[in-house]
Amino acid sequence: MKNKMKGDIALVLPNGGLAGAVSAGFVYEICKTIGMEHFSIVYCYSVGVYVAPFGIAKQSETIEEVWRNYVDGSKLVNPFNLFTFDVKKALKIEYLKNLFERGSLSLNRKRFFSSKVKVVYVLMEHDTGKV
Repeated sequence: MKNKMKGDIALVLPNGGLAGAVSAGFVYEICKTIGMEHFSIVYCYSVGVYVAPFGIAKQSETIEEVWRNYVDGSKLVNPFNLFTFDVKKALKIEYLKNLFERGSLSLNRKRFFSSKVKVVYVLMEHDTGKV
């Protein structure tokens, strides 16, 4: 399916924490049907910063595999620290980072950086909520 609309088409990947599975599934299906090149720009934050590059690099199977097999249950989220309101204690970001450094799960950086799809990482100050 070709992009028949004129102008920019944006994709927003807003999910964080375990809800990032929604973005992973969404990107997986987009890649199977129309491809990420359908979008001129992708905005993402939280776990979306991991999901978007894999879709753009045409590695949606990898990100889908990660969410199905590697981040379920307490592997990514420490349930005992959910109510501390300290993201560093609640989420095991190092675990996620280390996953993507594995050979079979690593990002094809060449494909990602050669894509025409722009990526905007939205960062937020944890204490103030300011973008």
